[in-house]
Parts: sequence; structure tokens; C-alpha cells
Amino acid sequence: MIYLALTMNSNNPESDVRRGLLKVGLGFVLSQFLDLSLVKPAGAAPHRDEPPSIINTEIQMYHEINYLSFKRDALAFLYSGGYFISLDDFIDAKKGYFIIPAGVRTRVITWDDGRRSQITQGLRALKEVKEETGVSIPVAAFYIMKFNDPDVPIEDVPDDTPSYVDGSKTNVFLTKGNIFELADNDVSPYNHTARHGDLPTLSIGARNAEVEIGGDRINVFRRILGLKPKYDIFAYPFGHYLRQMEYIQDLGYAAALSTEQTNIHTSATTFHDGRIRKS
Repeated sequence: MIYLALTMNSNNPESDVRRGLLKVGLGFVLSQFLDLSLVKPAGAAPHRDEPPSIINTEIQMYHEINYLSFKRDALAFLYSGGYFISLDDFIDAKKGYFIIPAGVRTRVITWDDGRRSQITQGLRALKEVKEETGVSIPVAAFYIMKFNDPDVPIEDVPDDTPSYVDGSKTNVFLTKGNIFELADNDVSPYNHTARHGDLPTLSIGARNAEVEIGGDRINVFRRILGLKPKYDIFAYPFGHYLRQMEYIQDLGYAAALSTEQTNIHTSATTFHDGRIRKS
């Protein structure tokens, strides 16, 4: 019955995708229903004696979201037996707390910069995927936290204030209120600096302000929302991390993301784990 519900909704514009994937749909439903593939040990003790040497997980990076493209890609991945995991799960897997069996494909979704289409297009896609499959896709959203003036406390910023304005006629950014709405739909806020400065090019003082003001403001959002991520993770603007990894680690971040185009992650890449750029 679950399988039929997933494959016979003819009102969905992605029915052509579904028809092409009927043969693998049942395997996806059974694996989700029976929880056969991913093993998350109970308690805090690691499941392995040592962390795995390599994690093969695709971390996708989006800026602008196209509703139809994003939804089609997510459905195709799910119906082929793939699993969406959170950034916390990804870090747990690297530490050996979250076991990804050989041959199981996993994917992490990240959205950068706080573009307006992430709520107008992305949120619609997330909701429809959940309605049609029962799967809630966790998203890690890395926001620029300028809000016109980084010196104004975030609590005093009006809800309709854009998080960033870059002077472009095409780039439109989320408002403070939008970020709250997305957080209510499993889109978790993370730090992407205050002004999207290119960290290796800045003075130490300017760099510190970029990262730390952004982090402080993200923590205000989390406090208001009651969010407590297991791991705090940073994303470098432009993916540029030269001479920045030790500083980010010293601030207490558990990991950081770059824009290196790779699915292979090791303990050596923890502060520059790569992502596959989708938009």
C-alpha cells in the first residue's frame, strides 16, 4: 500500500520520473520502512573501534533553487535507494558513531548565502517530497548575517529585513522572517560569515569580525528557535580556506566545508570537506 501511494499519484508533475523508477521504488520503501541499511548505535559509545578511513558521501551545494529540478533530483535519488542524511549524521559517520554500510549511497543537502528562491522554490519542493514519500530531507543552510548593519542586535532587526544585499539586480536574499520559517521546516541555520568576505584576503581583525559576528548572530537565531545542533559547522565564503583551518578549529567548530568537487572525505579533510556545486 505504501508503494502504491508513492507511485500512483498522477497529479504530480514528476510522474514521468516515477514511471521510470518503478522497479526500484519498492526497494526504497522497504529499506525505509524496515530500516535495514543505516545503523545508528544507541548511546554515545562508538560502534567502531576506530573511525572509518574514508566516507563516500555527496554533499550538494545550492545557491539558487529551481523547484522542479531540485524535486526531480531528490525523488530520483530516493527511488534509487539513496538516503538523505544531516550534517550531524555526516560528522557522526566520520567519527564512527553512524555506520554507512558499503554500497549505500548517502547525500547531504546544503544551501548557501540565503537566496530568496530557497523559500519560494526550495521549501515547496521539500514539502512536496515529504508529502509524497514520507521523507523529510534535512537541509543545512549557511547564511550571510549582515542584515544591513552587523552592529545592530539581531533581536532589533525587523522581520522583513533582508539578510544581505550585494547590489546585484538578480540576487535577492531571504529576510529574517524567512529564516525562521525555513527553520520550522527542517532547514537548519549555520554560519557563512557576516558579509561573505573572502577570508584569506582580509586582515586578521576583519576576518575575525566576519566569522565571529556571523556566528554570534546564528546563535541568536538558534536560541530563539530552541535549536541545539550536535556539531557546529562552518562554510567558507567562496570555498577559500587557505590559512583559515586552524582559526576555525580554535573557535570550536567541529568541521568546515569548502567547494572542492569531491565525495571523498577523510579525517584529514574535516576542515575543508568538499561539496558538489549544483547551483
